[in-house]
Amino acid sequence: MANQWPESLQHHPARAARHRIWMIRNYALTLVAASARVLSPFSILFFVLFHGGSFGNNPYDYVFTKVLESGLWCGIVCNLVIVEWMVIRKRQKT
Repeated sequence: MANQWPESLQHHPARAARHRIWMIRNYALTLVAASARVLSPFSILFFVLFHGGSFGNNPYDYVFTKVLESGLWCGIVCNLVIVEWMVIRKRQKT
């Protein structure tokens, strides 16, 4: 069965194209942790700049909790926006 899969995609190029797009989106979601890690220093900087520096008794826990929560969502959104832009751009070229 494993050797029949590539053959079935050759007979159905539309299925192969949809599978490729699905895999690219999956890869983008898999890399969310790496993207969040890259975006975290910028998120901390913007958070501290826009909140004026008053964070209560334990500023580090407050800042990092808020930043890490928002960093994951920023990673998801950034990755999916980039992937969708790539998919749409490729469709417009063809």
